[in-house]
Amino acid sequence: MTSPPVVTVLMPVYNGEPFLKDAIGSILRQTYREFELLIIDDGSTDGTPNTLAESQRRDSRIVVHRQANQGLTATLNRGLSVARGTFIARMDQDDVALPTRLAKQVAFLSDRPDVAILGTAYWLIDQKGRHVDLKRFPTSDLHIRWTNLLAPAFAHPTVMLRRDLLLENGLWYDSAFPDVEDYDLWRRVLRHSRGANLGEALLDYRCHPGSMSSLRRATQLQSSDLLALQTVREELPDFPVSLESVSRMRRLFVGGAPDDEQQVENRVAVGNAYLDMLDAWLSKHHDNPQTATVRRQESARVAAVNLFHVPQEGWGRLCRRLLALSPLLPFDVGFHYLKAVSKRFKLGLTMPIRRRLAGSGFSRPVN
Repeated sequence: MTSPPVVTVLMPVYNGEPFLKDAIGSILRQTYREFELLIIDDGSTDGTPNTLAESQRRDSRIVVHRQANQGLTATLNRGLSVARGTFIARMDQDDVALPTRLAKQVAFLSDRPDVAILGTAYWLIDQKGRHVDLKRFPTSDLHIRWTNLLAPAFAHPTVMLRRDLLLENGLWYDSAFPDVEDYDLWRRVLRHSRGANLGEALLDYRCHPGSMSSLRRATQLQSSDLLALQTVREELPDFPVSLESVSRMRRLFVGGAPDDEQQVENRVAVGNAYLDMLDAWLSKHHDNPQTATVRRQESARVAAVNLFHVPQEGWGRLCRRLLALSPLLPFDVGFHYLKAVSKRFKLGLTMPIRRRLAGSGFSRPVN
């Protein structure tokens, strides 16, 4: 047997023929070469097996396992059980990894042995590969932990994990959470290690009607909110919270759809509840040097969500509260606004596509 590769790229596949060649090709074009591409075919019935056989003949780094259809969670666990790499990089059948993705993630993890889970930003693309939107995630460990209370703080197909930490702590995808198996795993990984995200987009994340996330979006969001409620109650057992409040906070401030700011009522009340939870959570981390930065960033987030809509009752009091928490709030909100304007300008030609995708229910949640 050959020596183990540094990276196992784990790609579960099910009827992925339309975009599979692009996904495989993007891994084979990586500037970092010490990897195996481990593909688990979960009983595909289209032309996927032929595509895999052809690709495997052309590159010996491709390893294919086939099984009767068992679903995504079991397929991922099969991959974890046979992976040989020091690091495991997730990849989906319809996405495109940018050429330096593996190199930059391996370099980061090699320099930071305290980090066991590393994600990146990503570009959302449509069926034709056109950029639709840029999605970023918190980069510091403390901010990741805060975000992960309400929604996944990592985009699943961008993640690279340390295999030894998973094995030593018995960390597998849990079949009890079939729609949010990634979110549950991130919660458990963060109990044993730090997390990080690279601010650079290193993946094109394809959004189309047949993608796994599109097909299960509604149940994913419901399951995600239930898991978030459980997470908040575990982290803050004395903090009063309900499923409805968790869902509203998530939709407004963490993992909502483009139109949620208009659809969620009582934005001021939800903003106050969000700040209450932030205060309670940060009090547990008062000695962390990142606390002030997280408070400032989240205060600006709450202000931005409320500022650009018709003022609601209590907005003045919320504004005074935010200014007390972050005296530099006007500058932060102004910066937030300029970034939003710049982003919309750069993506102006693709915004109609983004709206069509959101209106059709094709927008893929972060998972």
